[in-house]
Amino acid sequence: MGETDSRDRRAPLHRSRGPLGRTAQRSRGRADAVVEEQVVRLAGLTGADEVLVLGPGAALRPAADRARRATADPAEAPFDVVLSTHDAHRWPDRPAALADLLALLRPDGELLLSAPEESLPGSRPGLDADLRACGFVEVQSWLWQPPGAGLQVQARARRPQDAESRPQAPQEHPTR
Repeated sequence: MGETDSRDRRAPLHRSRGPLGRTAQRSRGRADAVVEEQVVRLAGLTGADEVLVLGPGAALRPAADRARRATADPAEAPFDVVLSTHDAHRWPDRPAALADLLALLRPDGELLLSAPEESLPGSRPGLDADLRACGFVEVQSWLWQPPGAGLQVQARARRPQDAESRPQAPQEHPTR
């Protein structure tokens, strides 16, 4: 009998090959679609909204059906709404990424995001704190258990109407 590489036994199902891997990929795809559809629903998009969609999923299609313009290109800023699914847990510098998203929004624009709770650094409290520190207002965050998927941290936050009312992120070494 030949030896089996132990890495193969621990490989995630979504990377597995063969019938089991294909089944896991289809199942994960359906679960991801449920999350993406939820975020688009929460956004309450109108035919006048200009939307930036971030993440590996197909949320662009349902967003495009409900918005005036939906794109995955941040160069087309400013936006009324930014939607992020399956993405925030991969950002190496979440506060910097959130600050960038804040800058892409029009005044009173809205950010909605969803990320897997198990892999989001700091989970819900950390995300909530980062959103506030970056200058977002009306921050709401919650946990959601979608059918057939893992627990999600979801958040909604707004860019303030005027930049002067935006709180500043604390500095490490304040000047005197």
